[in-house]
Amino acid sequence: QGDWSSDVCSSDLGLNWFALLLYSIATITPFLISSYKNMWIFGLMTGLTLLLTMAFFWYFLISVWCFFAAIVSASVYLLVRKKG
Repeated sequence: QGDWSSDVCSSDLGLNWFALLLYSIATITPFLISSYKNMWIFGLMTGLTLLLTMAFFWYFLISVWCFFAAIVSASVYLLVRKKG
């Protein structure tokens, strides 16, 4: 019986990396290819917060990235408001 960290870092998490990659692509790409002029900024900020979360909060990735995304989402309002 290993400790908690060895269980989390075991090789059976390979599918999670693949799922995270797919989810990241599905979440970030639409903003990078949007017809709104500066929407790529939101995609960039979302990608950067993902990297930050992966680097410093890996064990709490979903919760922390969701928190950052909620904060960054305010920028979507500002970008859309400017266009309208």
